[in-house]
Amino acid sequence: MNVGYNNVQGVLEGTKQFVVPLFQRGYSWKPKHWEMLWADILRLYDQEEQTHFLGAIVTAPMDGLPDQTTRHLLIDGQQRLTTITILLSVIRDLASTDEKQLVQQITEEFLVNRFHEEDERFKLLPTQLDRDPFAEIVQGKPRTHRTGLSRAYKYFKGELQTRVEQPGERFDLRKLFKQVVNSLYVVMIQLSREDNPYFIFESLNAKGRHSPPLTSSETMSS
Repeated sequence: MNVGYNNVQGVLEGTKQFVVPLFQRGYSWKPKHWEMLWADILRLYDQEEQTHFLGAIVTAPMDGLPDQTTRHLLIDGQQRLTTITILLSVIRDLASTDEKQLVQQITEEFLVNRFHEEDERFKLLPTQLDRDPFAEIVQGKPRTHRTGLSRAYKYFKGELQTRVEQPGERFDLRKLFKQVVNSLYVVMIQLSREDNPYFIFESLNAKGRHSPPLTSSETMSS
């Protein structure tokens, strides 16, 4: 087991893919989770905080693809990593008219593996049920679905549009992007091939079910 501390850029940069295992549920965050995360990010934007800790991400190694893509089984942290990916997609979409360099940077460094195709293209590969709406969001072609992914995209787009379109001081999408990738941190726990990922997943979730109520920062788990 290897433990490190990294920001969003460190987690997503490079040619890699995080695969959500079949034994996990799909995306399940609700408005209370999005609102909490958004409030934390706005504090970073307003520089009330220098960094913000999101929680832990637990991964296990997977066999690599023929072209040497580094693949990780995403044991814990699916919800927060998916939400960050959706938020980055929203920033890219709202910047698409006049900041082409920002659009390209977000897409090619944080959302996709640019020289890959089909499922291998995505840095995050959700469960089968979530893959189509997730792919549409990442590819800049979101459609309305009755899924948590679609509702999360709609929430963050609404919040961002309100600030971008309000009169007065300009809301800087590039500054927001930099705060998201540079100032949001996670603990990265990388399991060894000898560890049992299903057992660890069940242990983490059992602890969550039987533990005392969490604080506001701790509730954004999985």
